[in-house]
Amino acid sequence: MYLGMLHTQLRPGSVPVEAVRARIKDPADILPLETLTGIWKMVVADEAESCQRQLTFPFTASWVSHHWRNVALTTPTIWSSVYIDRYSKLEPTKAQLTRSGKCLLDLVIYFVSTPDEGVETVIACEPAMRDFMDTVSAHADRWRSLQLTIYGARAHHGILPIESALTRLRTLAAPELTDFSFTPCFEYPRSAPLLTGGTPRLSRLRLDGVDLKGLNNLFPHLTSLNIVDVPAARRPSLEEFVALLEACSKLECLTIDGPCFRLVREARDPCLSATLPSLLSLSLSFSDEFWDRAAEEGSVVATLFGTISAPLLQTLVFGKLSHLGAEAVVRAITVTSCGGSPKFPELSRLCLYDVCLVDPYQERDLSLPFLLCFPFASTLELSGGDSRAILGCLASEEWASCHEPIRPGFRLKTLVCPDISCSCDEGVLSRFILGRQAIGHSIAKLWLCGQVEVVFDFFT
Repeated sequence: MYLGMLHTQLRPGSVPVEAVRARIKDPADILPLETLTGIWKMVVADEAESCQRQLTFPFTASWVSHHWRNVALTTPTIWSSVYIDRYSKLEPTKAQLTRSGKCLLDLVIYFVSTPDEGVETVIACEPAMRDFMDTVSAHADRWRSLQLTIYGARAHHGILPIESALTRLRTLAAPELTDFSFTPCFEYPRSAPLLTGGTPRLSRLRLDGVDLKGLNNLFPHLTSLNIVDVPAARRPSLEEFVALLEACSKLECLTIDGPCFRLVREARDPCLSATLPSLLSLSLSFSDEFWDRAAEEGSVVATLFGTISAPLLQTLVFGKLSHLGAEAVVRAITVTSCGGSPKFPELSRLCLYDVCLVDPYQERDLSLPFLLCFPFASTLELSGGDSRAILGCLASEEWASCHEPIRPGFRLKTLVCPDISCSCDEGVLSRFILGRQAIGHSIAKLWLCGQVEVVFDFFT
């Protein structure tokens, strides 16, 4: 009907074409304002999630039409995600900050060099870095999140830019900041102090390659702490590390990747401990960078488990743990649980990602003693590593017949094995499920490569 009426209007001698065009509206222009801005916010959120490119959509949207420009300029929330890198221009950033009005800001500052760049090229970016930091620091009272990455791929690449960045950050107050992620150049000697003006709402902190000393002011209100790849020269002593953890009285999630404190040859002080009363999730992973796995992994793991106490811990994640770390876990938890009570009585979820429990040199399988350390886990997630050996352990008579100190696996209800092949391990799984049923243990869920129907055949 609409097209027929339009055809009639455009017949020769009828209403002028210009008048008809004025009456035709772009479908995007007739969208309700709430719908249009809602779509824009989703697009901006999708752009911001990548964190690796300039956020162009707000500017693009404002160039489409007069209507869209008016809407864009009166919708400050779509301007509140600000991305800055070495190729950003200062004036658009200033315009974006102005158009964001009084909205809280999500900032990503990403100054990273490549190995083939000359030092002079990178150092030439320092004035721009200083100008950008001056600009965004003027809005520190509106920061909601800050991801600051200044990394030099070659020696000395990042020294001047990071100094310009940190000079502005040292004494700032960020009263609305809740999320802070900081990755500095590894050549930079020391980061502290930072944000000493106050961060009363800071709840999530990620420090990658950062000297932890002198950052105590950032810890008191944290609920999530992620410590990644602390270089040997920047690691605090064990006493200093324990003091930092004790300052996190509200901490619920702790993630540690690699060694995070200095190891000493002397025996650890048995009185040295940190109780984390609110900790619900602990994740430990060990990559191969910046440290000597053979010399340090076992000591780091044993010290952590011998020092940290978390009575409410529910989720424990191990990533890239070798047989050395696994053996240290067994030793530490066996010692601390010698009185008969488990180390983590509330633990319900145990995740083993790329964990190796088989000693390749002595051909010794640590699966059974390792699993016995966590007898109350109701969910077991396996991925990579020695997952098949662990499944074999769960299907063994040793596991089924073990009763001391606590009957293992009594609460195990969910087994997740996303990368184990059904065809290869059907026999192991069948023995596991039948053995569980024979001793009165029930498996409520068993996820395997998404092929749940294959697994459920064993329940009939």
